[in-house]
Amino acid sequence: MGMNGGITAMWLLAMGGILYLTGWQRQVADDVPGWKIVVVLAGIVLLHHYRIPIGWRGIVVYGSAAWAMVCALVALAASRSVTQSLFASLCALLSGTVWLWVRYMYESDPVFVFLRPELDGPVLAGFLAGMLTETIGMHLFVVTAAAAIAPMAAFYLPAAAARIEIGSLVWWDGMAVSLVGARLTWNVKDGLRAIAKWLGEGRSGERGGSV
Repeated sequence: MGMNGGITAMWLLAMGGILYLTGWQRQVADDVPGWKIVVVLAGIVLLHHYRIPIGWRGIVVYGSAAWAMVCALVALAASRSVTQSLFASLCALLSGTVWLWVRYMYESDPVFVFLRPELDGPVLAGFLAGMLTETIGMHLFVVTAAAAIAPMAAFYLPAAAARIEIGSLVWWDGMAVSLVGARLTWNVKDGLRAIAKWLGEGRSGERGGSV
């Protein structure tokens, strides 16, 4: 992700788009209609250059990130389940805290690196989102909230490094990596469940039985 912010996000978006258009809709986005995806992406592109200064510790929220947060909240509300919404909110808090902690740890003392400093936080947050929630809407909510929490690690760093930008191109790289991580984790989990069900049917004699 490094120096060319946005390249990773664009590459992952292109790969996801190809998969979605070639019959992998369920794996990529739970069969969400294409027009909804276009609306989300169009809003991100059109609003990206707008910046919303919060005025507290120099926090700046890009319009693209604000739009992503709105879409994530709509996805959360679409569940129409208070229990599910509360659980997803707790998952978002957990994922965001882990991402924040990893970011702070690497900024303070970058010794223990698993993949790369800029990748480990998003990958861990995406893994938690995929393991703990079940739909693309919940994945979007958890990952977006986690990505918004993670930059707050700057509060614990020296003032010179404390600028917080939510929605920059580098931020979108992390967001994209985390969302892809969530979907990959969910697909592996879903595949393992299907295998377990298939094996269970075989043991009980329900699979392949004759009429």
